[in-house]
Amino acid sequence: MALTCDFCGGILSIGKGGAAICENCGMKYSSERVQEKAKEIKETVKSNGQQLIGNYLSLAMTAYNSDNCAEAEVYCSKVIEIDIENYQAWFLKGKAVAWQSSVEESRIGEGILAMAKGITLAPRSEKAKLYDDAKGEIKSVVLALLKQCGKCFISYPSWDYVTRIKSIISSITAAIQTFVEQTEYDLNWEELAKSIAGLIDDIVTQTWNGLILKDYDTSNYDMKPGKFEWERFIKRTDSCIGLIDEAVKICGEDNAINIPRYETLINLQNSVINSCSFAFDYVVMGCTHWRIDWTLTNEAKQLRRNKIVQYQEKIRFIQAKVNQENKMAAKKRYEEYWKTHAEERKKLEEKKNELTNQVLQLNKKVEKLSKNEERIRLQSKISQLKKQKTTVGVFKFKERKAIQAEIDSTEDELSNLNSEISAAVQKVEEQIKSLRSTIDFIEKELTRDR
Repeated sequence: MALTCDFCGGILSIGKGGAAICENCGMKYSSERVQEKAKEIKETVKSNGQQLIGNYLSLAMTAYNSDNCAEAEVYCSKVIEIDIENYQAWFLKGKAVAWQSSVEESRIGEGILAMAKGITLAPRSEKAKLYDDAKGEIKSVVLALLKQCGKCFISYPSWDYVTRIKSIISSITAAIQTFVEQTEYDLNWEELAKSIAGLIDDIVTQTWNGLILKDYDTSNYDMKPGKFEWERFIKRTDSCIGLIDEAVKICGEDNAINIPRYETLINLQNSVINSCSFAFDYVVMGCTHWRIDWTLTNEAKQLRRNKIVQYQEKIRFIQAKVNQENKMAAKKRYEEYWKTHAEERKKLEEKKNELTNQVLQLNKKVEKLSKNEERIRLQSKISQLKKQKTTVGVFKFKERKAIQAEIDSTEDELSNLNSEISAAVQKVEEQIKSLRSTIDFIEKELTRDR
């Protein structure tokens, strides 16, 4: 904008030293006055620009909230032309661009980068709020686009859609990495990847059950799949395998959540290995008979079996890894718990030792009761009386009778004593059982997982 004369509005011509003269009326202006007029013009331009920016941002937000993302992008671009560092325009443009994505053209990567620029330019007080908004928006738009792709795949499963989905995921991954590098905010890719992989699982399940198996029905005796249906079955199944492979990849091949996916891959590969086409053979009594026509070559089957072996090895590796991690985690929890509960552990161990000693003493008591001297004396006496009885003649009835009476009396005495000893032993053993139960409880407390 040119400097103009205060009196006639003519154009001022700047001379040496910053002084100026009106080209129309010849009015002269000092360098100080020229600087004042230049400052006034700058402030006017700035004021008008800010007003225009506010208007454009308002129009952009209205368009965005009305789902007119293309118009919102245009207004945001106008703001950026005026002020290239306007963080609000960059951030809103990023959201508007991302939501214009389609199956044919994904603009999510472009949108993520624009949002990242907005966060980078934003004042510190606004960054966290924008990050939370970006995180939710990115997840929503990514899943929405992949659902669109999934609908297409479910209707027409082919490698074309597999390639598109992989391309979308690849561009998103690269953009998210740049986002993190530029903003230093973590978008939690693992959580997003888990959601994407879960969506892929659903897409494959719906495609397999809702279309592929229905179009390749080998149970219908009136019409079995021919070569065309069989080849189509293989192509469709391979496209499902491609999607599951991508789900495995984005979650990390050694991730435990992939075990069901490896099992799915095994089932899909086996389905292809065991598949075939049929050809009409003959009809007997109205019953149609079919023969197997086309199958995979042995070499092709072996290639798929090799894949199955790889999946099985992955499952075993992951399971071993998970078991080891669980053991290490349990050990760490155990050590950390007792490190902070050292006094409790000390008391439990002291109690255990005390009870163990009590059990030891009670066992000695049982042993002593079992070796009761009176019982030993009575047993010896009975033995001697029986031996004595054998030495008495058969016809010495009185003597034999007297000895037998003494044997009976001693045996009764021994029986009563045994009963007393058994009762005493039982009582002690019940004490031992109770103590051992408490010891076992303490042992479990000291050794159980934490």
